[in-house]
Amino acid sequence: MSVSWGQIENHPTRPAPVVRFYNTPMSYLEVLKIDGDITGSSPTAGQPLAGARFRLTGNDIHGNRVTWYDVSGSDGIARFEGPFIPGETYLLEEIQSPDGFVLMDGESAIIMTPGRNEVVWRNWRNPGLTILKRCQDTQELLAGAVFSVEFENGQTVSGSPFTTDENGAVHLPWTLFEGQNERTLIVTEQIAPPGFHLSNPNWQRVTMRAGEDNIVTFENRRMPNLTIHKTDAITGVNIQNAEFTIERLSQPGAGMLTGNPFRTDAQGRIVLPDLPAGIYRIIETRAARNYWLDPQLANRTWTIEIRPNEDYLLQVQNTLLPTLVITKMCAVSFRPVPLTHFRVYYEVPNSPNVVVVEIS
Repeated sequence: MSVSWGQIENHPTRPAPVVRFYNTPMSYLEVLKIDGDITGSSPTAGQPLAGARFRLTGNDIHGNRVTWYDVSGSDGIARFEGPFIPGETYLLEEIQSPDGFVLMDGESAIIMTPGRNEVVWRNWRNPGLTILKRCQDTQELLAGAVFSVEFENGQTVSGSPFTTDENGAVHLPWTLFEGQNERTLIVTEQIAPPGFHLSNPNWQRVTMRAGEDNIVTFENRRMPNLTIHKTDAITGVNIQNAEFTIERLSQPGAGMLTGNPFRTDAQGRIVLPDLPAGIYRIIETRAARNYWLDPQLANRTWTIEIRPNEDYLLQVQNTLLPTLVITKMCAVSFRPVPLTHFRVYYEVPNSPNVVVVEIS
C-alpha cells in the first residue's frame, strides 16, 4: 500500500493534535482470458483459456516507464502484481493468442483503480475449413481429388494444392491471420478423382469468420464406360477380332480416340472406361474372319450419346458368310469329274452391283 507522511508540532499550552493517515491500496491487474464464442459451436465456448501472453506498459510507483509480461494459466488469468499507481493509465495488449485462436484486439487503455482491477479478454477460435468430395449419384466419399485454395486477393494458402484422403476430405485447421475477423477463400477443384468428371462449377467462394468452422462440398459424376459387344446373329457366339473406329464428336476433345482401331477380345467385347460424356461415332471397319461386313457404311455406323454416370452398351451382330459347295459328277457313274470350270455370279446385298467369281 502507499505511504503518507507529515510533520507534527506540539505546543505546551495547546491540546495535543490528532493526526490521521489514510492509505490507498496499490493497484494490481488480473486479465481473464476466455473463448468469446456465444453460439456454443466451440467446445470451449465461454471457458477460460490458458497460454495467452499479455504485455502491460506504464509507469511504476517511481515514475519509470516499465513493461510487464504475463501468460494466462489454467484458470485463464494473467496476473500483473505491479504495484501500479491508482489513477494512472496503462496499456494492455495481447501479443500471443492461445493455440488455435485468432489474435484480434489491439491495445486497450486501463485506468487503474485502487486494489484489484479485472479485465475480460475474449478470443475466437481460428476457424477451420473442411472440403468434402463425393459422388453426386451415390453420395460415396471420394479420395484423390485435388483442390487449390487461395485468398480473394490471389494469395495461395500455405500447403495448396490439397488432395482428399480416403474419407473424401481435406481439412485446413486455421484460415485467418492475426487481427482478422473474417476472410474470403476461393476453393477450386483442379483434378477430379480417377474415373470422375470435374464438378460443375468447379470452384466455390467461402467466407471464414472467427469462431465459425465451415464445410464446402463438391459433387462429381462418374465418367461412364463404353462397351461394344459383337456376337453371331444366329448362334449368339461372341466374335473376336472385329475392328471398330471410335470418334468423339463433342467439344472439347473432339477427334479420334487414342488406340484406334479397336478390336473385340475373346469375349467379343471392346471396353473403354472413363469416357467423358458426349456424342461419339462408332464405325465397324473390318469384320472378323468369315463374317460378312455390310458394304453400306451407313449400316455399320452408329452415332451415340454417352451421358454422365450412365454406362453405354452397343450390341452389334454379324452373320457368318455362307459356304458354297459345287460338286461335278458323272451322270452315269456318279463319280466326281475334275478340272471343271464354273463362273459364279452373285449380287452384293443392298447394292445394284454384281460380282463374278470363276471357280475351278
